Amino acid sequence: MKETWSIKIKVIRLWTTPDFYNPENHYSIEMVFVDEKGDKIQATVKRSLLLRFGPILHEGSVYLISRFGVGQTSGDYRPAKHAYKINFLSSTTVEQLNELDILIGGYNFVYFRDILSNKLDDKYLVDVIGGVTEVSKLEITERNGKMNKRLEIELEDLEQNRLNCTLWGEFANIMTTYLPTHHGNPIIIIIHFAKIKT
Repeated sequence: MKETWSIKIKVIRLWTTPDFYNPENHYSIEMVFVDEKGDKIQATVKRSLLLRFGPILHEGSVYLISRFGVGQTSGDYRPAKHAYKINFLSSTTVEQLNELDILIGGYNFVYFRDILSNKLDDKYLVDVIGGVTEVSKLEITERNGKMNKRLEIELEDLEQNRLNCTLWGEFANIMTTYLPTHHGNPIIIIIHFAKIKT
């Protein structure tokens, strides 16, 4: 129940979640914080505080955050294995720091062999790195009036394990734009916070 914590963190990932009843509006801002030791924790800014905190929080920036709430985390596809998450309150203060002492990118790479053998808990998102060995044709489909782009790729690790990956939306666009200009060269990619799906 303590709300007098102060922490220095770097925002390594930030995204908004849509309102279920009105997808044009944001319901919350979700973030992943990393500290100087590399520990990660998820944080949430609810709708009532979006106007206050939304404009001052940015990916890649370092902050001193004080007077926040802490609650248990739950649900599938969690970006951090921490048992708790940070909740911004009306009393929360945020100070952006110009320090660059948190240089960690927050990566925690997993082995392809552990994904392929189902050794990992699919409740948690993972980070992978590998060389691109195959790329399918970009697929465009329509669902509920929205156009979806999908690109299937195959990655290979240093142990020559191969892993199928699906890139959606903007990620598929980025890859299809990049490939023609780098044809014939080795392409290594990092996928941060990927969902494991059988």
